[in-house]
Amino acid sequence: GSGRAKRAGAGARGSGTPPSGAVSKPTARGGRAAANQGGFGMGYVGRNSMHIPHGNTALSVKADEERLNTITDEKERKRLKRLLRNRVSAQQARERKKAYLASLEQTEAQKANRLHELENRVTTLERENQMLRQVIQTVTRRAVPPNASDFQVPAM
Repeated sequence: GSGRAKRAGAGARGSGTPPSGAVSKPTARGGRAAANQGGFGMGYVGRNSMHIPHGNTALSVKADEERLNTITDEKERKRLKRLLRNRVSAQQARERKKAYLASLEQTEAQKANRLHELENRVTTLERENQMLRQVIQTVTRRAVPPNASDFQVPAM
C-alpha cells in the first residue's frame, strides 16, 4: 500500500487510546479523548504530536508558522508545514467558492429582474393586442351593415 495510508492510520488515533504521557478525559460518547497535546490545545490527533489548530485568520497562520520554527524534528516540521499550506489553500478555495456563489447569486437576481420586466412587457402587449382586435372588430361591424342585401346597388 501507499505510505499515506500507513501514515493516516499511524499512532493511537484509531485505537481509542492516547499515546503514553497524554492525559485522557471522557467524551460525550463515553470514549476517552487526549487532552492538550503539544501546547496547541487541540487534543491528540496524530503521531508524536503537535497539531496546528484550525484558524482562518492571517494572524493564526503567522502564529502557526512561528511555532513551526520551534520544532527540531525535520520530518515533523515538513509534515506540519504541509498541513499549514493545505489549510491555507483550503481556506483560499473556500473564499473563491464564496465569491463565485455570490457572483452566481447576483447574476440570478439580475436575470430574475429581467424576467419580471419581460413578463410585464408581454402582459402589456397582450392587452394592447386585445384592444386593437376589438377596435378592428368594431370598425369592421360598422363598415358592413347587418342586412347588406337591403342596400343593393342598382345594376347599370
